[in-house]
Amino acid sequence: MAEFNQETVFNGTEQLLSEENLSATLIFITREKSDEGNVYNFNKVLLNQDVQDNFRKSFLGKVKRINKSINKINFEKYSPTNTSDCIKYISDKEIDQKLLKLNKDEIATIKSSELNSEFFENLWGYIVIFENNNSTVLRIFKRYTPGNILRKSLLNALIIKHGTFTKLDRDIFKMDYKIHCFLFDGFLIIFAKRAFEELFELADKFMKESKEVLDEINKGEVKVSNWEDFKEKCCDNINMMRKLSNIKANGYYKSITFAKVKKMKKDYKLRFKIDEQTKIIIYDEYKDIWDILALFDDDLLKSELTKKKYEVSSKKER
Repeated sequence: MAEFNQETVFNGTEQLLSEENLSATLIFITREKSDEGNVYNFNKVLLNQDVQDNFRKSFLGKVKRINKSINKINFEKYSPTNTSDCIKYISDKEIDQKLLKLNKDEIATIKSSELNSEFFENLWGYIVIFENNNSTVLRIFKRYTPGNILRKSLLNALIIKHGTFTKLDRDIFKMDYKIHCFLFDGFLIIFAKRAFEELFELADKFMKESKEVLDEINKGEVKVSNWEDFKEKCCDNINMMRKLSNIKANGYYKSITFAKVKKMKKDYKLRFKIDEQTKIIIYDEYKDIWDILALFDDDLLKSELTKKKYEVSSKKER
């Protein structure tokens, strides 16, 4: 897997957006739920030159501002529990999602259809695709919000015709130039973490990984009492599932022994109880879960400088 380099990605993006004669396509994404899972449909819309230029210039300005101070900006690899305000990145190979895998031939077959009220009710997001003559492609993603649509049914949905205010006779789509993430040169650059997770439906991924890592933990030396209830509570909380996804990725839980649990409970004043005879972590209350998850993700650390003890959710190994 290629190593991420922010200068390569942002310089390449700026160069592409600065080119003449780019093609631009807008693809609306609709999502409908079925018994077999979520079904995605796509509707293609070409952008006229004015709209294309406005969108291109807006995003180009953002990229140029970042490029001017790129060595001062903090970039961090995306993780479910990283809540910092930095710009995040992740390889497209780590996201198994159809939205990323639409190829040129598939895009060419996407048809345009009537954008009616039913369409907007199922609208999930949209992609703006810029491509040059050398087939270099930039994909910009935006999670849809109801504020993107001006409904004709609204009392204040008015337009001026011949100097007179009159009601709208159709719903109007408002192009929002604020983007949530973009894909270039094999990497997704994430500006809005929650919108990114919603658009690519990572909750399903978190659920799958949560169940997998919980099963692995339960096979280890250190057991947790009331296991089924513990597992159910974890998988019913999106933030806990994000944490478990992180635990699976890091793998620190594989090094846990009961002796380490006993010492860390004392050193870090962890709230849960333990049974030294059966070597079990006793899960009695909901609030115990976060201390248990912090233990499994090695979040409890001691500073060499101050000797103070901390719980840290974002770590970078050296």
